[in-house]
Order: sequence, then structure tokens, then C-alpha cells
Amino acid sequence: MRRYTGQPGAWLLTTARNRAIDRLRRERTLAAKTQLLGAPTAYEQDLDDTMIPDERLELVFMCCHPALATDAQVALTLRAVGGLTTEEIARAFLVAPETMKQRLSRAKARIKATGIPFSLPPEHRLPERLAASWPSCT
Repeated sequence: MRRYTGQPGAWLLTTARNRAIDRLRRERTLAAKTQLLGAPTAYEQDLDDTMIPDERLELVFMCCHPALATDAQVALTLRAVGGLTTEEIARAFLVAPETMKQRLSRAKARIKATGIPFSLPPEHRLPERLAASWPSCT
């Protein structure tokens, strides 16, 4: 490994190139070993369009329920799915942490009170759930 010589651009370029080469080598080795095991690679797996490998998408749709205000939808998604702290979300919204804590508590209480299901909505309801993230979808 070479030491830093005082040329940050050259050092950064060399480091990035070496990391890219290492990644390509790892991927090539993984593909070869996977083939030896006879296991399907990620590219070979034929996944059904309706299959969701985890529950994060369902959690996003629950957080983005139209019964919640748009700012609450975004804040709750950042907290539940993104794992951000209340303080980090408050900084992003430019509000006090206590205000954000109350906003998140109210959104959670509303989910509980209205019985918002932890599931994917029907296909015809998807556009109204995406409005908070992509306003042009509605």
C-alpha cells in the first residue's frame, strides 16, 4: 500500500480504481464459487413480480397511508424504514426535536386508532400512497 504523497486527486483516483478492481475480483470469485455449488445466482433467480423479499415495502406503504398528513408520512418513513433518529429528522424538517417527537407520536397513534393494516394496498390505491414521495404520480 502506498502512502499519501500530498496529491489528494491522484491518491483518490488510485484508491477508487483499486477498490473497483477489488470489487470486480470479488464478484468474479463469488460467481465462480456459486456456480461450483450449483446454487442459482441473483441474476438467475426467477422471482415472481408479486413476491416481496422482506417487509420494508409494506412498512413504507403503511407509513404513507393517506389518513396521515404528508409531513407525518415522510417523518414516519424516515424513522421506521430509514432508521433515522428523531433529532436527525427534526433537523431535516427544521423543527425542534420535541415537535418532531410529538408529530411521530401522533402519527403512530393515528395508525393504531384507524387500524391501518401492515400490508400492501390494492393496486388501484398505490398512486395515492406514492404522492408523498413522488408528487407527479397522482
